[in-house]
Amino acid sequence: MTCDIFKVMLKYGTLQLAVAMVMVGIALGMLPLTVLGGALLGVDLFFLVSDRLNKRKHAR
Repeated sequence: MTCDIFKVMLKYGTLQLAVAMVMVGIALGMLPLTVLGGALLGVDLFFLVSDRLNKRKHAR
């Protein structure tokens, strides 16, 4: 059970970090932090979507 929790944390941890970076960057008015968090968020979402598409493709 705990092993599954750690796998989820490793998989989605960077996504949570990116969202936090964007939120803190907006709140503090730090544009570089917001841009960096947005870029990380875009990369994370790309890998998440591509992973889902590969799983769906192999399930057929």
